[in-house]
Amino acid sequence: MSNKILYPAVLIAMLAFVFLIKLMYDMSVQMTRMTDQVVTMNSHMQRMGEDMRGMRRSVDRMSMAFQKGSQQMEQLNPMDMMQGVMPRGRQ
Repeated sequence: MSNKILYPAVLIAMLAFVFLIKLMYDMSVQMTRMTDQVVTMNSHMQRMGEDMRGMRRSVDRMSMAFQKGSQQMEQLNPMDMMQGVMPRGRQ
């Protein structure tokens, strides 16, 4: 092969190699950033899960309070209470 063809071919091959190295470096940087973002998102999701469990416990406590209150109202029988408070009619 003559030098007129060899030098440009070697130069193109070297440029392509440098381009591929730069491309691989950029991809590595982006993968590192993406991994960091996934780790951050995971910690946020764990905190959100803890918040949801706390909210669930609060709702369960409120539900129990309402159930106990309705049971007490059933036991008291409001009609009997009203008859006891209202004045008796004329006899």
